[in-house]
Amino acid sequence: MNWQIMDSDGVMMARQPATITGVNFKERDYLKGTLRHIGRAGLGSVHVSSVYRSQADGLDKFDICAPIAEAGVTLGIVAVSVTTDPTLGVPHMHDDLHKVVLVAPWDPSPPRDLRPMGDPPEFVVLLHPAVIPGQEAVPFDKRTFPAVFPRNCEQELSMTEGRPTSDLERGDYLDPFGARDARFRGRWLAGFWPVGNTGFVVIVQQKPD
Repeated sequence: MNWQIMDSDGVMMARQPATITGVNFKERDYLKGTLRHIGRAGLGSVHVSSVYRSQADGLDKFDICAPIAEAGVTLGIVAVSVTTDPTLGVPHMHDDLHKVVLVAPWDPSPPRDLRPMGDPPEFVVLLHPAVIPGQEAVPFDKRTFPAVFPRNCEQELSMTEGRPTSDLERGDYLDPFGARDARFRGRWLAGFWPVGNTGFVVIVQQKPD
């Protein structure tokens, strides 16, 4: 986890750990998205960014951000960055029966003057019991979703409309870690739920009886 502050043009002004400053990141979703929250209050001011590969430390992470303003003038943004992890610090996330997975959209825009990744995924896995903290995010096939989970940058932390449970379940879910870890092979029962309007999706899966 790290903190960072950028000015309104996207220049990194401060970072903890202080590994990189003075670089322009104006193409990143964490900047462009946050600036669309200017003038909003409370949770409406918060932007949850897409996942990106950090130029500073090479980790795949997402940011929780908010604009910085004074007397109505936008000065920049402040953000906390979170990388891949098996629990994201939440105790008792998994049990013997249920496993929890967090999937998020990928930011295809590289930092200025850098070439994009080869063929970037649309979604990646951020949280999974088989994830090693800080490991490269595993691609997730969006065709696995049982429904469309839209992203609304201006209403990210608002409640989503209720949907029939049948629209949010799959009885033939294949875990993306199945090819890497025998514990996750085969078909699973899975329930899907959007995290507000962030584009992030929580999956709770269990093996059929």
